[in-house]
Amino acid sequence: MNTIKKKLTIDDIARLANVSRSTVSRVLNNNPNVNEAKRKRIMDIIDEQHFVPNSMARNLGTGSTRTIAIFVGEITNQYFSEIIRGAEEVAISQGYFPLICLIQNPGREQFYIEEMIQQRASGAIIVSSSIKNAASIRQLAMSMSLVSIQSELCGTAPLYYLDTENQLGIYNITKHLIQLGHRNLAYLSTLPNTTVLEERYAGFCKACSDFHLSFAEDHVLHGYHKEDISVSVENLILSENRPTALCCCNDFSAGIAYQKIRQLGLRIPEDISLTGFDDLPIATIMNPMLTTVKQPIREMGRRAMKLLIESLDNAENPVSGTVLRFPSEVILRESTAPPAAI
Repeated sequence: MNTIKKKLTIDDIARLANVSRSTVSRVLNNNPNVNEAKRKRIMDIIDEQHFVPNSMARNLGTGSTRTIAIFVGEITNQYFSEIIRGAEEVAISQGYFPLICLIQNPGREQFYIEEMIQQRASGAIIVSSSIKNAASIRQLAMSMSLVSIQSELCGTAPLYYLDTENQLGIYNITKHLIQLGHRNLAYLSTLPNTTVLEERYAGFCKACSDFHLSFAEDHVLHGYHKEDISVSVENLILSENRPTALCCCNDFSAGIAYQKIRQLGLRIPEDISLTGFDDLPIATIMNPMLTTVKQPIREMGRRAMKLLIESLDNAENPVSGTVLRFPSEVILRESTAPPAAI
């Protein structure tokens, strides 16, 4: 009668070798702090039994699972998918498993933080999110290495903070609109307000100030969800003092504004010029294509993951609080033009 042979576990190897399971795990992970006689005994048993360890068993002695959490606040925005693509490329090439954690609300945020601590994730990348729970993020930082991409962590300093030239980027694209002859400008931002968004708005204000332009309070729009942004843009377009140019804080909001402007029967850029920030794939799908500020989003994802993994390999001498700011560049396309003659 044929019987199915039971697959050996790390506990079985430990029992046969008369050692602890943590010793077996150290051998599997090539840890040098194992007696050579014990190492040989364990390896002989592994060879004899044709034992193949699973990833969880291999990592029992290391204190982590080679999992790296990527916390994102949204997935419909192409900004996040570009970050994830860059980070994932590096993680997989280095033998790490990237796990996407969608933290759209405080409850989901708390759930993933607790789960990543419990599951002993090796590290985490926080992407363009505003963490709500200060105590939880401190606990996360004590449990693993953190890298932030344009995210605020309630006063907790990540190993690295990656950002771009937010203020300069918006300043330069606003300057472009002014040099085209626009004098009646509006600005569209999203919520919640973060340091990144404050820097971009500051760039808009500085450009207007440097060129001696003022703008009405109702020409500064805010919205978080697509519906909010759409309503704000509609109210602006239908107002008596309609602007000749709308400067958006990112391509996501510019895409929503683009749809609403076209829906209301206006032409871009003949009736109103439109700009964004990010240079997402959507920018070249629009017709006309979007004039925007380019930040190297996918490269930021790659660099964040690379720096995080390097810090894990150099765990005894971690760096902390280093800020890396990437250059921004205005990409001129067809969505901006001189204002129509009045």
